[in-house]
Amino acid sequence: MADNWHMQIRVQMAHTDCTGVVYHANYLNFMEMARSELFSRLCQEHGLTVPQFYQMYGFFVVHGVNITYKQPLRLAEKATVVSRVVKRSRVQTVWHQAVYRGDSANKQLCTDAQVKLAFVNKAMRPAKMPDWLWSTNTEVST
Repeated sequence: MADNWHMQIRVQMAHTDCTGVVYHANYLNFMEMARSELFSRLCQEHGLTVPQFYQMYGFFVVHGVNITYKQPLRLAEKATVVSRVVKRSRVQTVWHQAVYRGDSANKQLCTDAQVKLAFVNKAMRPAKMPDWLWSTNTEVST
């Protein structure tokens, strides 16, 4: 599986407060969007939609988040969410995710987080992730 996944975003008015600065909780939304896009592509590689995967196997829930805010993003700025799985077991994954302003030659760290996800079945009990889920070479750069 690829080490890092990159997802481009542009800050919209709905992401900001009245001063044009991204509201702190929206960084978590950006990170969720990046994980969701990667997960969707992984499912597609195996001929599944996300709802089909949920019905067959289960789903991810956030177990914990540790986030640090370095500097703000502002309205209309372009940013990149960089995501990487740093640890995984049969029932959980730990992600390192960061949001950067600017392009790869001149990027500035805005937010840095560790996100711990648990995999659960429909009864919300811990469940084993399918083996194929993390044995692919999906590249995400949107």
